[in-house]
Amino acid sequence: MFFLLGYGLALPIGAKFASIKATQNRIAMIGHQVGVFLAAVGWGARGSIAMVAIHMLWIVVARIWFGMGSAQD
Repeated sequence: MFFLLGYGLALPIGAKFASIKATQNRIAMIGHQVGVFLAAVGWGARGSIAMVAIHMLWIVVARIWFGMGSAQD
């Protein structure tokens, strides 16, 4: 259930991440972060600590990348 919701939310947004970053669309960014977190919860429920760590690391990296501003800056 967490995989379906998480990846269903995170992947479509992640595919357009460059344009989301360029327009600084915060709602889309929050949606992506929530989706990745839900996927991490799904991996945690299965006991895969490595996959949880990878997803949590991506949350941090994506947030830093988004925070760097648009490409036109």
